[in-house]
Amino acid sequence: MTGTHFLPDHRGKHFCFDKRGLEANVEAAALIGRIITDWARVEHELAMLVAALLGDAPRGGLALFGALWSARQQRDALTALASAQVGDGDTRALISDVLQAVAHVAQERHDIAHGVFGWSFDLPELTLWVKADDLAQYHAEAWHRFADPTIPQEQKHHDDHKALIRCYAIDDLKNIRSEIAEAKQIVFGLYGIIRQGRSPTSPEFETLSSAPLVQRVRSRRAPPKKSSP
Repeated sequence: MTGTHFLPDHRGKHFCFDKRGLEANVEAAALIGRIITDWARVEHELAMLVAALLGDAPRGGLALFGALWSARQQRDALTALASAQVGDGDTRALISDVLQAVAHVAQERHDIAHGVFGWSFDLPELTLWVKADDLAQYHAEAWHRFADPTIPQEQKHHDDHKALIRCYAIDDLKNIRSEIAEAKQIVFGLYGIIRQGRSPTSPEFETLSSAPLVQRVRSRRAPPKKSSP
């Protein structure tokens, strides 16, 4: 996950999660807006990939694909479709790598979209983030602690939630937006390969195989090099 943990480097620093979380950093707010909305372009290219895999009868398949809200379900559906429709093993492997690359970027985007943003007087260059569910859990527990007269006053506060806070610098957000643009591009490239029936020896296939996001997937999968005795 992009960004850095609030702890331990920023222990003792001021932070707040309220409506000023994005107002405090206009540039970050603009980037976050683009990160959230630009993902629709990736989803469009994924739908076009479904159409290419289905060939001459895409309407029903596209309707079904559009009904799958979960990114995991969409990826599984595309993988199954590729297994059924694509005979070449190298092409199926490339499809799998592209979908894994897109899934990684999707997780970064979805984290942003389903988080709550905060700010800090002490860290004006950073935008703070916490998962919405985690913040709700903390507030619910805090309400019960403060309402419980049996809990001593000094125990009503705790810092457990600080470990869940992440910090995004402007460059972190720019990188996520850049990866979304690249995710769109590699799905578009894959669509072209499928639609035009390009072979694994074609320049288009080689170009897509060497894309940074695809190479990252392959490097994670590669076995570690053995050290020389």
